[in-house]
Amino acid sequence: MRNMINKKIREIRDIDKKIYQKTQLSLDNLTKPKDSLGRLEEFAKRFCAIRRKGHPKIDKKVIVTFAADHGI
Repeated sequence: MRNMINKKIREIRDIDKKIYQKTQLSLDNLTKPKDSLGRLEEFAKRFCAIRRKGHPKIDKKVIVTFAADHGI
């Protein structure tokens, strides 16, 4: 177990800053107000940069929908 953990730790690298920036440009070109998805956009940029792919494949997906009435 310890060897497996140490191996995974050695595999950790810095995020790919170019992919992070490209993902930001891609998000900004979507039909929506800029930065309107808030933390979700930050998560998407980091996820792409960590995976080192502009559009990484996610095999096991889960969709969670939240709704609220904020008086608007």
